[in-house]
Amino acid sequence: MRIRLALGGNTHVIEASEDETLGSLKTRLAQQCGVEPQHQRWLLKGSKHLDTMTFKELALKDDAKVMVLRTNKDAATASATTATTASMTASSSVSSDQTTGSESKTDLAQRESNEPVQVGTGSMMLIIKHGKKTYHLHCEADATVLQLKHTLKPAVAGLADHQRLLVSGCELANTDTVRERGLLDGSRVMLLFKEGHHARVEGVHLLEQVATQIAGLQERLSKLEKRHSHRVNEAPLLLTALGALADEVEAAVHDVNNAQVPEGEHSQKRQDAQKELEQMRARIRQLRESISTGP
Repeated sequence: MRIRLALGGNTHVIEASEDETLGSLKTRLAQQCGVEPQHQRWLLKGSKHLDTMTFKELALKDDAKVMVLRTNKDAATASATTATTASMTASSSVSSDQTTGSESKTDLAQRESNEPVQVGTGSMMLIIKHGKKTYHLHCEADATVLQLKHTLKPAVAGLADHQRLLVSGCELANTDTVRERGLLDGSRVMLLFKEGHHARVEGVHLLEQVATQIAGLQERLSKLEKRHSHRVNEAPLLLTALGALADEVEAAVHDVNNAQVPEGEHSQKRQDAQKELEQMRARIRQLRESISTGP
């Protein structure tokens, strides 16, 4: 089987077997182009790709074309700083955007500590455990499990549909009431999340991160357009800078398209980001043609 790798304006062809790993492919590409495996970023479908995954597990087809970005220590450091800032901003917005109301600073401080988070109101209390986190859920005996989930939603930043409540290993049905399941004041309940919850939270973080990148990409593109409008005789330099910018835009497009986000506000934000990136693609194509054809 064959794979075509686009890196820095060049295309490298590698023959591979279905059992060959991504790490091995990176090493072979490094032998052709000189870019070390740890400095390669392959734009593949899906959210996570391990170097131990095989050609077949990556769902790559024969003669597939994959874009590869080159990273370096300086870029990685800057990216890590941006990502950390964006992640801190996004993590606070996730806890409020996915809920019906904003989480108070007191609630957030409690959730980040080992102190139990007080949730809801009622004459009895259930102890909800999720990993190291503890929630004291106050409710009434006739409350349904679905109502408990909605009460927990602001504190756990998880939609009711993504929550699973279990007692002694048995999952509680949404229609069950506290009384029907024999739960008493102080009963312990385990909280788990369905797989989609974590994917969506990661997707929201990724979307927020890309949103901060788009503004910088647009600013750089505007500067290149301005330089070209002055008709300075630097076409090779402009094309090189434009090529690097185009790679970053394609990486942002890849991240936005693969981000799993909940329906509603975040879904609209993804559509807005996709629209902005598509407009940048068009501007890049137009600028490249203008530079190549000359005055």
